[in-house]
Amino acid sequence: MILEILRSSALKNLVIVLSIGSQLTSHILTPVVAMMEASSTTWHREGAPLGQFVSRGIQQLNLISPLIIYSYAMQQQSNYIRRNISRFKGEIGITLNTVWMVPYSSSELDVKAAQRALDFMYGWFLHPLVYGEYPEIMQSLVGSRLPKFTEEQIEMLKGSFDFLGLNYYTGNYAADVPVRGGNISSTTDSMARLSTVDVYGVPIGYPSGSIFLVYPKGLYDLLIYTKKKYKNPTIYITETGFSDLKDGNIEHAIEDPQRINFYNRHFWVVREALK
Repeated sequence: MILEILRSSALKNLVIVLSIGSQLTSHILTPVVAMMEASSTTWHREGAPLGQFVSRGIQQLNLISPLIIYSYAMQQQSNYIRRNISRFKGEIGITLNTVWMVPYSSSELDVKAAQRALDFMYGWFLHPLVYGEYPEIMQSLVGSRLPKFTEEQIEMLKGSFDFLGLNYYTGNYAADVPVRGGNISSTTDSMARLSTVDVYGVPIGYPSGSIFLVYPKGLYDLLIYTKKKYKNPTIYITETGFSDLKDGNIEHAIEDPQRINFYNRHFWVVREALK
């Protein structure tokens, strides 16, 4: 499909996006002519050569990311795609889902837990594409279960994206978990417990019609963090939005003040982040 798109002489611009870990159906990008989605829910790499997979289920999710990341880099480095991307003045990028992590309390342990949680959700995929390795805390906590990139893979990964797409909807509080328990998984490895209320019972945001609490400040913090931590990449906000709160008032729904407020606040924080 991608090769057929690249052969089309009618294209003036081209953007190829690889989406990680979501069931994305559309992007707010202009123009978007191709989207590749990688599913990471049921496969596991068990010390085998790249491409040899063993089905293990979601509990082994933390070992799939090298396959996804390396597959992305292989697409990025494809000679055919690169030649044609240049012809069409296009770009190749990667879209990541994340929430912003806020410490559950002001304790040093919870502050560190928030950073760990972010590294295990966001840095897991982005850090290798910038620095060629996983975040240090992941290497420390996951240990030998985390596969190592070869030197060739490292060179292929570093700087292998033209832009970063962000899917952002909400934030979470992260509390320290002193002892890792339960099944080994990507959620227990971070040793952080996520919640939508802090130690005082204060919600992280205001309600919407879905499970996501609206937290615009998290988008601001995420943009600033990405700029400083990951060398100021070009960023597209590929997903965000507000779910309707149904109150039975048709006029209220038509006027849509909650959605207007949502976008006003999110546009404002993006503008602040650009300063």
